[in-house]
Formats: sequence, C-alpha cells, structure tokens
Amino acid sequence: KMIKGIMKKHNVMPLPDLIDMAKEQRVKLVACQMTVDLLGLKEEEIMEGVEFAGVGAYLADASDGNVNLFI
Repeated sequence: KMIKGIMKKHNVMPLPDLIDMAKEQRVKLVACQMTVDLLGLKEEEIMEGVEFAGVGAYLADASDGNVNLFI
C-alpha cells in the first residue's frame, strides 16, 4: 500500500501498467530463485511470465543485455 501511495502521489503509472509496457518492449523479468525460496513463495504465486534463476544464471544472461536492473 505504501509504495502504491507514493507512486500515485508522484504521478507514476501503476505497477501493472508499467509491467505491461515492459512486456510490450520484450523485457525479460527474472525472479531470484534464492529469494523466492527464502520467502517461502511458490512459483505459482509469482506473476505469469516471470522466469526464475539464480544470480549466476542471471549475471550470465545480463552480460548479453543492453540494460540490466538487479533489485
């Protein structure tokens, strides 16, 4: 809720819209498998279209990309 409020206050598009825009631009969304495991999440709880990888695999892929965001 807090992030949604901050985004709205600063006139930032809602996260679902930003994700849709990213997908239209063929952005690849990758979730950290270790973080998913540590948080006790199940892959089916994560939004559709997200890939799962460890940091090593992510970094190997990231070296081929133009822009990378590791959050």
